[in-house]
Amino acid sequence: MATCHRPNLFIVMAAAPLAWAAFVIATPAAAAFAAAAAASGAPVTPAPQQAMPRQPMPANAPHAPAAPQLKNGQRLKNIAVKLGRFRRGAIYVPLIPRRAGIPRLLALPNLTLEKLILLAQKHPELLISGRITVYSGAYYILLAHNIYLPARAGMKTAAPMGTINRKRASHQKPQAIMSKLLVHTIGTPASESVTVKPATKVTVPISVVGEPGPHLATAIPEGTYLWNRMGRIIFSPTRKQWIFIFDTDGRGAPDPPIVVLPSPILSQMQSLGAGQRTQPVLRISGVITQFDGQNFLVPTYVQLYHNLGRF
Repeated sequence: MATCHRPNLFIVMAAAPLAWAAFVIATPAAAAFAAAAAASGAPVTPAPQQAMPRQPMPANAPHAPAAPQLKNGQRLKNIAVKLGRFRRGAIYVPLIPRRAGIPRLLALPNLTLEKLILLAQKHPELLISGRITVYSGAYYILLAHNIYLPARAGMKTAAPMGTINRKRASHQKPQAIMSKLLVHTIGTPASESVTVKPATKVTVPISVVGEPGPHLATAIPEGTYLWNRMGRIIFSPTRKQWIFIFDTDGRGAPDPPIVVLPSPILSQMQSLGAGQRTQPVLRISGVITQFDGQNFLVPTYVQLYHNLGRF
């Protein structure tokens, strides 16, 4: 038979004041309720607490701009930009991106930049791609070949893409299929609408020793890769550019001097010559670009040359 145990009345009466004191200490609202009840002798019902209304953030509230996240070697694809102001003869053209978080860019000189300048005369906004290079706290971009007009609502390029007819021979060509996809998702290709003829003669940045004044030299086609060439780097105060002077290889006249474009390799070339009485001989490699009748060098490799034969 189950036994029913009654609670000890003495224990219950002793624990009640302790529980009441803990309740008073834990909640200030309960303390006020207890004081009112003790003063009047009548039960007092505490007023319920009102919740604070949520204040929405105003639409024009100031906010911190996004910090640039561009890194050296990073590729940008189909970024809408407009040209900034630049003086005639400048080789670094400012580009103002339309996307938030991307800082102002300086376009490095090449044939694509010539096309971009021509297209910007009719189109204030263009889509560009390229590779970022960071030098002396500024962001430079070497433009890729393709330039597009942005697709907008109401334009023909914004219409739904037509179906591909498998029975038509023209629809089976990969180039035609890719062109339809690009026009539908990006915009109208614009780089093909202008033609820039590469120069056959280029202006040398500084005169060769013994020949006063500037002169012309045979142009090196854009995209040519110079490998393992030796020479020295100097700074031209008048042009405010770093120029590489080629050493002769003993088989003929040396190549004309060439402007070295900003890059981390250029910073490395400057540091290799720091603290020396004479400019050291460097061994470099790089890619040739062409812009406004001049050749330029995008360095990709540099090494200090040690003449071990003198020992």
